[in-house]
Formats: sequence, structure tokens, C-alpha cells
Amino acid sequence: MSKALLRPSELRGLAVAVLAIGALIHVAPAEAQTRPALVRDVDNGALQPFRTLISLSLAAGETTKTVNGPVVPAGKRLVIENVSVWALMSSSADNVTGVWLTVPTASPLTFALMDPSPGERKILAGGGAIAAYNRLVKLYYDPGETVQGQVFFDGTNALKIVNIYLNGHFVTL
Repeated sequence: MSKALLRPSELRGLAVAVLAIGALIHVAPAEAQTRPALVRDVDNGALQPFRTLISLSLAAGETTKTVNGPVVPAGKRLVIENVSVWALMSSSADNVTGVWLTVPTASPLTFALMDPSPGERKILAGGGAIAAYNRLVKLYYDPGETVQGQVFFDGTNALKIVNIYLNGHFVTL
């Protein structure tokens, strides 16, 4: 029994068939992006960085306090993306139970709760306590609206200081 070899004309036909099949299943590479993809559009000139601090202090006997922060300028929308809270209580019996960011002019009242988790409060060695935590958020304020911070405590024993750090950006409308 002899082995059959392909003749040159048959090889050419096989090669053409293989190339034709290859052309059918070949996937063209995606066109290169003209601009690299960004996680956040930091190159957009319509976005201006925003950072502010709302600071509150409560005397002994006070359990809640409200403080107005900045007013959003005309022609802009404020987008808050990150809120950090730092609270110092001079008595370990006091505890921050809530931090709210509100829009006082909205009807109904619009607010975002940023309450601490149990592990975000520590008793200090010399007495007192500290709470520190961060929240990623998406809060929107329209032109003319005031960013308002409110804090709530469950104790009335001593002085309490709270700093609310806000980070985000303005969008030009």
C-alpha cells in the first residue's frame, strides 16, 4: 500500500481554502482609542475641584447642632463625592450617633445620613473618645442651595468637636 502525496496543484487549492477560512474567522483589531479611558474625567474643564470643611462644636448639654456650609454659586452644580468625619468627645460616655448633610431649602427636606459604624469609635487612654470615618457618596446640590451639616450625639456630658470634610467638584451648567 503506497502513501498518497498531494500534488502541487492540490497543495495550492488547499492553501487557498485555508486562507479563505482564515479570512472568514479573522477578527479585525479594535481601533485604537483617540483618548485614553479615564476612571474620572479630571481633564474636563467644566469640572472645578471642590473641598471644604464644616466645623461644629457642642457644649456640655447639647446633643445636636446644625451649621450652614457654602452656598452653590449661580451657574454651577455641586457634586460631593467623599465625606470624612472626625469627632472628638471629651467624655467617653458621649457618642456621635449621626452626621447628616442636608439641603435646607428643599421640600421635602433632603438629607444624606453618614452614621458611624461601631468600629469607628475609639476610647482614648486619657479619657474621652474619638470617631473617624469616611464615606463615598454622590450628593448633588443645585445653584443657590446651601450645604448644611448636622450632628447628633447620645450623651450630654462634655464638649464635643466635629469636623466634616467634603470633597467633590463643581459642574458648569
